[in-house]
Amino acid sequence: FGGLIFLKSFDIEKYKPQIIEAASNALGRAVNFKDIDLAVSVDKGIRFHLTDFSIAENPDFGTDSFAMVKEVDAGVDIVAFLTSRQIAVPSVMVRSPQITVIRNSAGVFNVQTLGSKTSAPSSAQVASPAVILPVIFINSFKIENAQVTFVDKAVVPELKLVVSQLTLDVQRFSLTNPFDVFIEAAVLSAEKNFSLNGKAQLVLAKRQVVFSDMDLSLDLNQFPLKKLKILPQFAGVSLPRILEGQLKVKIREAEVSDKGVGKLSADISFNNAKFVADDLVPGISLEARRLDVSLENFSLDNVTPSQVSVKAALYQDETNLDFKGKVLFDMKKMEVRLTDGEFATDLALWPLKKLK
Repeated sequence: FGGLIFLKSFDIEKYKPQIIEAASNALGRAVNFKDIDLAVSVDKGIRFHLTDFSIAENPDFGTDSFAMVKEVDAGVDIVAFLTSRQIAVPSVMVRSPQITVIRNSAGVFNVQTLGSKTSAPSSAQVASPAVILPVIFINSFKIENAQVTFVDKAVVPELKLVVSQLTLDVQRFSLTNPFDVFIEAAVLSAEKNFSLNGKAQLVLAKRQVVFSDMDLSLDLNQFPLKKLKILPQFAGVSLPRILEGQLKVKIREAEVSDKGVGKLSADISFNNAKFVADDLVPGISLEARRLDVSLENFSLDNVTPSQVSVKAALYQDETNLDFKGKVLFDMKKMEVRLTDGEFATDLALWPLKKLK
């Protein structure tokens, strides 16, 4: 390489105070870490290793850490940079990160104050000119055993939700082309009950992410209904006493931006379910010992109807209700319109005593 000498290791520890100061100034928060290591070689490129990294919380939001990471490991391909001026990152591994997102009583999130020394972002702040960087390629990005805690102090009583055992695996990451995404986590549960697998693509010009061929699964057997009662959206809503089954969603295409969910096309199914609500409406209970629901061609365009199918065993063990029809969801008017419905039931299978 034209006389270039590659060092086997580089003593970066002596620059630790300067690195901490630069990172703290950039984030507007106190930053610290235990060990940092930088190794350089032809075959492995530049390897960067960091342990026990932490970012302090904004004092206006609390005294605990905003983020803690047990270990970060990353590398850069030197040959690719020398030959094509491309920064190729074979892999990035982040182990056991813990992040706490807080919304205060004024509705401001603590993440909004990152990079600012003030307690809240100001509309008068002017963005600095973009820095021109070489093209960056990240082949693999993975987060293992993460925990994200959300604390909402804008509601009474204070709301706290936890997503734990989170794994995020991104393969063949690109700023222009689709890449593979895999996520699994324990959502409000002690065991993993959520998974998402498919493709994603960034549309930077529209500040948008486009998902395609996504498979989403949620195990409701491991979902604590009692925790939902603390959500403001469920205030005054009679939640079921028992809700079991597998919720599966096949997302053919979805667009998500800072404005919310745009285009959406998906198939939804709720299989092998059990549903018991003691007071679905005042004085009326509902018991479905077996329940299968499918919703095909679900869309948010307010034009395309969805095919809905429901089979249920109400108040006893054999299926006694069969319904098929078309449903149109009008999200602008918050309406659901049912058309072309076919309903069949075997009255001999209805336990009249329970209906009393």
